[in-house]
Amino acid sequence: MSGWRWTDVERIGVLGVFALVFAAAAALLIARKAQPSVVLTAKSHAVVFVPSRVIDLVGMAAPRYGLEPGGTPFTGIRFRPPLLNDASLRAFTGMRVAATPGDVRSLQRLEVTPACAVRLEDHVDSLIRLDVEQPVASDSTCHLSANLMVADTSGLVPVEFQRTIRLGAPATLVFQPSHPLHLRNVPVSAVRFETSDTGLVRSAILHARLEIPTVGTVGEDAPTAYPGDAVTLGDIEGGSIVELVVGDTIETLLKGDASRPAIARRDLRPPMLEHLAHTHWRLGLAFVTAGLTLVVMFLPKVK
Repeated sequence: MSGWRWTDVERIGVLGVFALVFAAAAALLIARKAQPSVVLTAKSHAVVFVPSRVIDLVGMAAPRYGLEPGGTPFTGIRFRPPLLNDASLRAFTGMRVAATPGDVRSLQRLEVTPACAVRLEDHVDSLIRLDVEQPVASDSTCHLSANLMVADTSGLVPVEFQRTIRLGAPATLVFQPSHPLHLRNVPVSAVRFETSDTGLVRSAILHARLEIPTVGTVGEDAPTAYPGDAVTLGDIEGGSIVELVVGDTIETLLKGDASRPAIARRDLRPPMLEHLAHTHWRLGLAFVTAGLTLVVMFLPKVK
C-alpha cells in the first residue's frame, strides 16, 4: 500500500489555513491590551491609596524614633497639633483630647485594613491632613486602630490613648509633623491622586512620569503628566509604594502591575503583541521557527 502524498493544491490549502490562523492570532494580540508593570514617580498635593493587606503606617514611617533638635527623644510619629483643642484629634480618637502648648504628641501605631482608603494631603504652613475612609466600591468594613500618646513636657507621666474605631464615617487628623514624613514599602491595591474637596474631584498632580520598562518606555520617552492632569492606574497587582515623602508637597514612587494606566484619559496599556515581544521574545522566536518549519514542509515541491 503506497504512502499518502500531498498534492500541490492540498499544500497550498494547508498553508492558507495556517496563514489565516496566524493572522487572526496576531490581530487578536494587537487589539487586546496588556496589564503592564509600571514605575510611577509623581509629585502632587495629595495621594490616596488602598492597602492590599493590614498595615501599620507608623511601622512603615521614618523617622519614627530619634532626637528632636533640642535633644528631646521621641518615638512614633511626633507631631504638633495645629490648633488648641483640635476637633480633628477628638474625631480621630473618639474622645476629647485637650491640648496645651506644652503637650508632646506622637502616633505609636496607626493600623488600617485593606477595606480602608488612606488619603494624605498637604496644606499651607506645613500642615498635613490624614483621612481614613471607606472606599466607594468596597463592600467590606474599614477598621482603624491607633495609639495616640500625649505627654506633658513638664515631666508628668505620659498618658496613652488607644481606641479601635469601626468607621461609619471618615476619620480625620490634621497635624504638623516635626520632620518630613517618609513611608516606605507600603503594599497597595490601588493608588490615585485627587483632592479631598467634596463635589467635583480635582487632580492633585503637579508632575508625574509613568514608565513601562517591559516595552522600553523609560526615561525621557515615558509619558509625562503636568499640573491638573488626571493620572489613573486601575487595580494594582503585586504593587507597593516604594517611598512616599510628605513635606511641602507629596512625592510618590510606585511599582506594580497596573490594569488600566492612563494620563489625561490617554490609555497607556501596550498591545499584548508588543508586550509579549518584549517579555517573552524567546517563546515568540520558538513559535516563529516552528511556523517556518511547517511552511517549508508544506510548500509545493519544485518539479
